[in-house]
Amino acid sequence: MANDSSRQQIHFLDALRALAAWLVVWDHLVCVWPASNGIAVPIADWVEANVNQPLGIIQSFGWFGVCLFFLISGFVITHVSLREDAVAFAIKRVFRIYPMLIVAVLLSLLLNPAARAQATSESLLTNILLVNYWMHPQVVLVGVAWTLVIEVLFYALILVTYPLARRPMLRVAALLAFVGAAIAAARGFGAAFFLFAASAAYVPYLIAGQILYLLLYRRSLSLGAAIALAALTYAVLLMGLRAIHSAFLPLENSYLTSFAWALAVFLMAWHLGDRLRPGRAVQWLATTSYSVYLLHGIVGFFMLEWLTPRLGYGMALALAIAAIGGAVLLVHYGIERPTLAMGHRLAARASPG
Repeated sequence: MANDSSRQQIHFLDALRALAAWLVVWDHLVCVWPASNGIAVPIADWVEANVNQPLGIIQSFGWFGVCLFFLISGFVITHVSLREDAVAFAIKRVFRIYPMLIVAVLLSLLLNPAARAQATSESLLTNILLVNYWMHPQVVLVGVAWTLVIEVLFYALILVTYPLARRPMLRVAALLAFVGAAIAAARGFGAAFFLFAASAAYVPYLIAGQILYLLLYRRSLSLGAAIALAALTYAVLLMGLRAIHSAFLPLENSYLTSFAWALAVFLMAWHLGDRLRPGRAVQWLATTSYSVYLLHGIVGFFMLEWLTPRLGYGMALALAIAAIGGAVLLVHYGIERPTLAMGHRLAARASPG
């Protein structure tokens, strides 16, 4: 069990969560959208030339932000799984993910003509349930939802391994064994299973956060055990990159390099502990990070496409960010918080005892 000082250090996650969400916004609205529309953004070019390329950080900090989210999720989900019974864990995760996902899918249909063109009753249902990512051909109505598939898969694996909760090394090893088996069999069971294995290959990024939690916060792993599990995690990550995500294996386009930087930032934030305790503004950014992550592309791309020809990119970007903020406020207080509270109430009623 962690001591009082380590309990306080969990506040550092708020700063990282806020940073991760807005790094993804930076990538999509300041880098990806202008580049795809032939618009030069000097500050983005400067960051790319002087930060991203020298450090080997790919996708203009977008993947770096996703890596932070995965590390945070692995850390936090392991924490809550040791505090909640399986029923409460499952109910709360459903209410964490799906109400906001439904909002994002419906908003995408409203604002994105390409999504409307693909929308059928089947594609709506499969996107809301996230199984669209394991179907061939894929129909994607919310671009960033691919990471939610990985989150939900991790939740399911945590739920299945609840009997091993008090045997952390065995639990982590079992998760990695499952992922390794899925990758090994990726091309043996058709297109749908390959897509499932492609999602599973990302789970070790969350397992890395789980190992950090067990070592640094829970202190239920020795340093030697943590190193052994980290080596096994690296081996499974490398296996997935070689077998499935091979485009991201070379150093010049490396998933692992950006992940290493995200891991370094995570460990630095942990070390700072309460010195990184966020103020109210950062806490609010952290609290709304899921809403920002889901809605920024839907609202932001719509605003940029509508306003840039009329006002120019700079003004359009400012108004797009304001619109994202407004949408996040509305949805966070109108949908996200009430449904989370409902999930907590249902979990309390359904849990044994």
